[in-house]
Amino acid sequence: MEILHEANDDTGEVFHVSQGWAVGGTFGHPLVMSQRGKRFKIHSPPKTLGLRAALALDDSALLVGESGGLFVTRDDGDTWKKVATKTRGCLFSIVRCGGSIWLAGDDGFMLRSEDEGKTWSPPRFASKAKKLGRISRLVGHGQQLWMVSHEGKLGVVRKSSLELIDLDRMALTSVAFSPRGLGIAVGDGGAIMRSNDSGKTWTRSEAEIEADLEDVAWVHERFVIVGDEGTVLTTSDGESFSSVQTNREEHLWSLYSDDGNVVIGGDAGLVFKMTASDLAKGELLVAEAEVDEPEVIADVVRLAETSLSNVELEKASKRWIDEGARYYAALNAYVAQFYSGKPATLKDEPEETRKDMATLVQRAACQLNREGRVGELRRMFPPSYEAFEYEDIGQSVGPAFYLLDGSILVRVGGTKVYRLRGDEVAEIQGVRAIGRSHDRSIIAYATNEHVELRSSEDDALGDETARALPYPASVKASDVLTMSVFPDGKQVLLASAKGIFLLSDKSSTLLHPDGKRAREAGDDLDMSYAHAALSPDGRTIACGDQDSAHRIFVIDQRRFVLAAEIEPASSYPCFALFHDQKSQVLLAACHFSESSALSLELRHLKVLPGKNPKVLRLSGYDGDARLTVVDNRNWIYSGIPRESGWVLGDRNGYAWIYGFDGALGGYLHVGSTMEGMDADPKNEHLLFGTYSGALVEWNRLGDPKTNYRVLSPNIAKGYEQRRWVFWKGFPPLRW
Repeated sequence: MEILHEANDDTGEVFHVSQGWAVGGTFGHPLVMSQRGKRFKIHSPPKTLGLRAALALDDSALLVGESGGLFVTRDDGDTWKKVATKTRGCLFSIVRCGGSIWLAGDDGFMLRSEDEGKTWSPPRFASKAKKLGRISRLVGHGQQLWMVSHEGKLGVVRKSSLELIDLDRMALTSVAFSPRGLGIAVGDGGAIMRSNDSGKTWTRSEAEIEADLEDVAWVHERFVIVGDEGTVLTTSDGESFSSVQTNREEHLWSLYSDDGNVVIGGDAGLVFKMTASDLAKGELLVAEAEVDEPEVIADVVRLAETSLSNVELEKASKRWIDEGARYYAALNAYVAQFYSGKPATLKDEPEETRKDMATLVQRAACQLNREGRVGELRRMFPPSYEAFEYEDIGQSVGPAFYLLDGSILVRVGGTKVYRLRGDEVAEIQGVRAIGRSHDRSIIAYATNEHVELRSSEDDALGDETARALPYPASVKASDVLTMSVFPDGKQVLLASAKGIFLLSDKSSTLLHPDGKRAREAGDDLDMSYAHAALSPDGRTIACGDQDSAHRIFVIDQRRFVLAAEIEPASSYPCFALFHDQKSQVLLAACHFSESSALSLELRHLKVLPGKNPKVLRLSGYDGDARLTVVDNRNWIYSGIPRESGWVLGDRNGYAWIYGFDGALGGYLHVGSTMEGMDADPKNEHLLFGTYSGALVEWNRLGDPKTNYRVLSPNIAKGYEQRRWVFWKGFPPLRW
């Protein structure tokens, strides 16, 4: 490790290093350094409040920074000329990509130059780029320009078109790709996202890293990542990480590749170089054995131990209800115009004005639950999705389903399972995931040891009468996504990122992916959007993942054989569902702004005798008449069959009601990605589990008790009857 400029408390942060330049500074004291030989020399900066990035040209350099600052030097930093950008927002990044120079910053602002920075103009997609919010970094990957949003989004320009990708609202800071298309995105709080398909899809790394991560680059067969407290990490696969010792405490902000070495910039003007040999000396970070993490109690829960008076509660309630009524009236007017068939006149969504009340209302929810006053909680503070921020408290709620006795089983956060009976919320200890038979009589519990099949009326686990099904060698309890129990109560269809399996008490059979793909991936198999569905009679299976077609298997001579492969109308199969009254299967897929949910009648599936039965091959792209387009604009993740069609849950918190022919019958809005959905045995109530930590029960037959919700013009009946909230750091709350 070689120091190129030693840290000095009077120097200021190095926010960006690139070929021959380092820029940054504290507010009002910009910093510019250029490399002379092995060292970096400080220059007089241009007149600006701060600098954020630099780009070296053949005979000049461009700098960007605060207040729309864009500066050029043609004499190695001795003098600077300001270039007009027509923005007062901060510019955070400038790069060369695809023969052009690009810059970007606050509010999605972007400019492009095709003549080495002499003239600048907005790109064609400038208005769409504003949806990214603050663009904190631009990265070129081949001919693709990638944009990193502080609000947790990525943008990519392919063939002059901008596509947006939402990555769970994480505060992202940088992205990089290997020559083979492996992608790594990093962010605050140790956030690391991984893509193995050149950025089409992303999954979150399970690596336990606590540092805020600021930049990542591909350097000589490995990714190098830098962050706070002198953090330098390396990884070749985005799954296992090594920590490289720097013996520095400074916050490291940026890096660039320099002929197999890496140059890193940090606080107090620190710039240093690490060789390939230095990087190879990293110590592998080994994850600790899986254990139940101790509960982290949210600060607001501790605050709730001091009770609010009834006067305080009623005063807050009046504002909550009054402002909420105005908000939902405006929101309904905004939403309705998109389904009226007329041109939209309201361009902007209404502003939710109660976000400053979030902590107080959460405190009231804890208090009134503790005091057994849940009815008063619902009266004083009708549930609302938009008023809360979910980045730190939201978690997956689903699957969720009713049992025969009317109680509810729900999986929370991917690790815990609760049984809800009336006012009782009880965790089932030792269970990681759940599934059920179509008739609700048998429940599958994924414990750490095996999958256990029990009667739905029996809460106990580990009894000698239970049927235990061993996991496949590659699967553990935390890998399980969904389970469906066969009608005979002896087998389970298990979906995991490690494969789709048929489980019995004697063996497990890999159904998907096919043998060739599984062999090539080996222990590295990690499918995205892995999913599987079982028909009510247990004779047909639909499954797949983002890299496959929709695959359908049918029973033939006591074994499942492949009957159909259906290419989706958009990429990335993600969900499947069989109807319980009509012989149909629904197949959903998603792809950026496009999506598709297709249905197929099972009569088209015919297995001919012989060792190699003919497989039906259809394509949603070709508009095959045997496929019905049920939905073509939403990312569908959950659903249930209904008397006249389907109810399908999307990533934006809507449940869409469709007929078999794809006609839209209405919609319900709960908020956040729909993770699970079910109807009770009497068909009177619906359950919606969401990624925001909410489980909502909808009374589908009752008269609406409030307009305090997003309304569908086609739904006259129904209202939210109750909900449960499972926020991180909070006890389970009834609302």
